[in-house]
Amino acid sequence: MLDQIPRRRYGVAAFAGYVSVSAYFGAVGLISGKLAIDAAMSANLPLHSPVFAGLALAAIVGLPSSAVAWLAARGHPGTAPAATVAGILLVGWIAVEIVIVREFSVLQVLYTAAGIGLIAVGGRSGWHSVSNASAALPVLRRAGQSR
Repeated sequence: MLDQIPRRRYGVAAFAGYVSVSAYFGAVGLISGKLAIDAAMSANLPLHSPVFAGLALAAIVGLPSSAVAWLAARGHPGTAPAATVAGILLVGWIAVEIVIVREFSVLQVLYTAAGIGLIAVGGRSGWHSVSNASAALPVLRRAGQSR
């Protein structure tokens, strides 16, 4: 569907690219200490480490969103499931962030909406692909154990 509509394809690439770039900026801010976090928030971080949080942000949000941008720009048929996965990871990131950091930010609302937007880009075909892949995981695990 995305490969048939070039404007939408490039819009998805730009949207996912924006999400990925903002995740990388957030990661760099956390790692470098330029993103100010107070001692209470830092104490709630895993390993009490903004560096770990920054690396996790880049890996969990930045990389999948970058993949969606790259796939969409090329009109790849894997864009829909990749967008669905990236959206799920982004919404999950925000949910875990709220539980761990225990502070509210308007950015959490905006990026939850961005995650929902990525999930919507994936549409039914994205959900179908992700559900098929997740249904195969137990089979793959059993196959790996039988060796």
